[in-house]
Amino acid sequence: QGFITLTKVTSSLLPEDASLNQKQELAMEIWAITHGYIGLNNHEISHHIDWGNWKERALRALETHVNAIINK
Repeated sequence: QGFITLTKVTSSLLPEDASLNQKQELAMEIWAITHGYIGLNNHEISHHIDWGNWKERALRALETHVNAIINK
């Protein structure tokens, strides 16, 4: 259900004629970026670097990705 909701929300960033595959691809990209940051936060590496602002880093990465899509 979460993936379906994410697909619906993120599809608004794409042209109206975007295919279901394109919408799902964008949702998967956003999910992967978010999942990656959460995974790294829980990984051993987080104890060796300054990782206190991982949420802000994740949001910046998502913002960069979304801006790239919007400004194509």
